Amino acid sequence: AGTDWEDWFQKTFQDPSIDNKNALWFSCLLVEPETNAMAEMLRTTFSTMLELEHLLLFVPANTSEEEVTVLLQPFETHFQQLELASTFSPPAGHWAANSA
Repeated sequence: AGTDWEDWFQKTFQDPSIDNKNALWFSCLLVEPETNAMAEMLRTTFSTMLELEHLLLFVPANTSEEEVTVLLQPFETHFQQLELASTFSPPAGHWAANSA
């Protein structure tokens, strides 16, 4: 049995190659889309955690597409958006539930 994020991730994306041994679940709320802050966090994370293969970035539901584009644009050659493998929807009150 994994952690909450692993259970949710596997139900949602069904990618067994990603687990708590090679991935870091990164949840961060930046008040303003700040590319330099994100760049520094990524640089520090990958330079201090050499065994890391995957960085999973949780983007809050209230973040606009424009803000996400501005924030992640410098990294689009290194990162990819994961496609949903199922329509699993966590129940209300679950940490990953849609806040809409």
